[in-house]
Amino acid sequence: MTISTTQGDLRTLSEAERIDLLKGYAEQDAILGSPNPRYKQCKVYCDRYLNIRVQMVGTEGLNDADWDLTIF
Repeated sequence: MTISTTQGDLRTLSEAERIDLLKGYAEQDAILGSPNPRYKQCKVYCDRYLNIRVQMVGTEGLNDADWDLTIF
């Protein structure tokens, strides 16, 4: 599913679509190994990001930026 993320379109998305979008961002960022600080206070983003990162590198491979997300 492709969702446009222009400002006007974001307002028309349902809550479920916004959550899916955040999870998609988290998955991409986790693969790259760099969390987006813009979303660090979003529980949905942090949970998904950390889930993917731990699957990829284990807890021993998490960096400081990854660990920062655990407080949210």
